[in-house]
Amino acid sequence: MAKTKQEIEEWLKVFYQRQVKRLEEDEMEKDSEYYIDEDGSVTTSSANYIIYVPEAILDLLPDWEYGWEGCDWVMDSEGIGLLGIEGEEYADEDAKEQYGVDSVDDLNSCHYKQFYCMRQSEYDWWVSLEEEIKGKTGLPFEEVVIEEGSGFDEEDEPELELKNLKNRLKGAKADLERMKEELSQTEEYLISAKEALIENKEEKIVYLENAIKKLEG
Repeated sequence: MAKTKQEIEEWLKVFYQRQVKRLEEDEMEKDSEYYIDEDGSVTTSSANYIIYVPEAILDLLPDWEYGWEGCDWVMDSEGIGLLGIEGEEYADEDAKEQYGVDSVDDLNSCHYKQFYCMRQSEYDWWVSLEEEIKGKTGLPFEEVVIEEGSGFDEEDEPELELKNLKNRLKGAKADLERMKEELSQTEEYLISAKEALIENKEEKIVYLENAIKKLEG
């Protein structure tokens, strides 16, 4: 089932709350090693995970989500990039091998953001965004690539998990309401179609009766 804008936004809010909590627990310095935007988005220079996405994924995220940067496909000196790991001259060769194109220029643009921590469920959520854009961009690279750092966090924070569950339920409820509305519209259309058929049938009966009367007269 497709994710709604509201569902994505609510999930990200909880996700960033947990990022901040871990950063504070590990005594990382705010405004030095990590930054919190007024809307709650977090960027950090102490990253254990890097997420690479095409621009179409960014279009799914709320306007307040920031910190994503465009990157060359060719890996730079800081290890940012997905192709040409063995050298820039191998980038096009890697593109052909992995995506079936002749050049990195034939791929969707690549963007990345670094994160401090990640759970398996959070990892799976980011990857699931692929399904929202598959086959819609017209170019290769329609996936979410996550470079893992120092293992996943344990699923041991029931309060945040409860918030996530509530957000998922909100999304499911919104989907249900939308389906009800679509069903209602379909029922109205069927009723209108039925009434039109009945009216048409009555008109034909009147026509035939008049024709018969003319013949008899």
